[in-house]
Amino acid sequence: MYTSSVIQNEIIELCGNAIQKQIIDKVRQSGFFAVLADEAQDVSRYEQLSLCLRYVDCSSRKALIREDFVGFVHIHDFTASALALTTMESLKSFGLDLENLVGQGYDEAAVMSERFKGNLRNERDFSNLFEEAKHLSSADLSVPRVTGRQINCSNIPGDTPEVYYRRNIFYPFIEHVVTEIEARFKSHEESISGIQLILPDRTQTTDTAKKCIARIGEIFLSEAEKKVVVSEYELWHNHWCNQEMPSTVLEAMDRCDELFFPTIRQLLQILATLPVSTATPETNGLQDSRL
Repeated sequence: MYTSSVIQNEIIELCGNAIQKQIIDKVRQSGFFAVLADEAQDVSRYEQLSLCLRYVDCSSRKALIREDFVGFVHIHDFTASALALTTMESLKSFGLDLENLVGQGYDEAAVMSERFKGNLRNERDFSNLFEEAKHLSSADLSVPRVTGRQINCSNIPGDTPEVYYRRNIFYPFIEHVVTEIEARFKSHEESISGIQLILPDRTQTTDTAKKCIARIGEIFLSEAEKKVVVSEYELWHNHWCNQEMPSTVLEAMDRCDELFFPTIRQLLQILATLPVSTATPETNGLQDSRL
């Protein structure tokens, strides 16, 4: 029986929508999820974003980590901010609650080294910024006087006003901003890495461990759950003193009684959901190019 290409495409689209709906329903049922994204090209050489969702499937007896492809999104702006905005809008269109988004995985090498327009050492971009600054200030900028005899003065060479202000003002300011951002998120990075302390073979009763668990609770848990997470963690540590400990986070989830350890189970699920690579969207991009 012959069917036209239009009907074939409609059937494929309907099947894709049905599969996507099943995946989204599973993600909603799971609660927490992470998004994985990578750039890819279709057969027409149009740039698109391959989106996958990572979540813990608890529909069967044993918990399973799944990374399911949910679709391609055509993109025209390749800056990091534009890719992030496109990803968030796509998740909203799926009907997912972004409050349950606990992790994001991107191919940072492509975004930062090839597409990122705010390159610190891009002299052409700075030249445009410098000309715009001169226009806004309506001033004829010149190189300040340089001290010749005092050897301890900061005399960074600059033959022209543009070179001088790029080396003495622009670079130090950008480096200062980067340092401030790193300091701002360093505590969150340390807290996220410390979430492994909830694994039975890594639990501790030290004050440092308890403070780390409390910081993790501040990031992921509700107000009511924050108040009990440390006490629950102490019970969780004592629970495994005389038992054989599970070797993986999924085994720990399967053996974690949600009635007695509800917040610990949530943190275990979040730990399992956090992305470790972008291999899945990269694979989907290759498969799409074959199709």
